Amino acid sequence: MMKFILRIILNCAAGVMVSTAFFQEAGASLILSAALQLPVTFGPKDIDVRPIPHRIARKICQQKHYLKSFPGSSVLSFGVFAAGRLLGVLVLGVGPSNLHRYFEGAEPEQVMCLSRLWLDYRLGRNSESRTLSIVMRHLRRHQDTIKAMVAYADPDAGHVGVVY
Repeated sequence: MMKFILRIILNCAAGVMVSTAFFQEAGASLILSAALQLPVTFGPKDIDVRPIPHRIARKICQQKHYLKSFPGSSVLSFGVFAAGRLLGVLVLGVGPSNLHRYFEGAEPEQVMCLSRLWLDYRLGRNSESRTLSIVMRHLRRHQDTIKAMVAYADPDAGHVGVVY
């Protein structure tokens, strides 16, 4: 059973069409093995977060995330970059069908769920919080549909929900 951990109110969201352009700009930086040549750690201010195609996020989640899967209800995928290398992913999905009921006046399509978050250990402390902050800011600037974001922690995996 998943435990409800975080409730964040937003007043917007992002366009997926932007993700293709960002992916093309990234070019060879999406090669995971090249990341092994990077410095040992990066600080939260060294990261850049931008939309990426679902196929790239799916590959990362299947290889690196502890669940080894990509959620079928995914709506938006973001890549976390440092030194031009893809070192993390954040995936937003629709979540449970009644999730919107936690938010007064919200419709189902106005509430997103943090479905996956995987960051390379070299991204350092507070990178999870920084990544979420950047994504929420991106959502606020680029769309007005999403009103709230919910994240769950999985106690069976040792997660307690204090990362963000």
